[in-house]
Amino acid sequence: MRLFNPSNKTQKCAVKFARAVKSAFLANLNEEKQKAAKLANGGVSVELQPKKIQTILIELK
Repeated sequence: MRLFNPSNKTQKCAVKFARAVKSAFLANLNEEKQKAAKLANGGVSVELQPKKIQTILIELK
């Protein structure tokens, strides 16, 4: 999944799915894992940097 923050400020984002998330990793645009993403309430929580695209690799249960 890719998210984009078009604003000039860092934004918090939470994404929930119909199924629980087993694992999630922040990745670069080549989809290479960088670090684990924060799991919260059956979804993923990330901070999006200004004017940046964030790739998240997600595995559902």
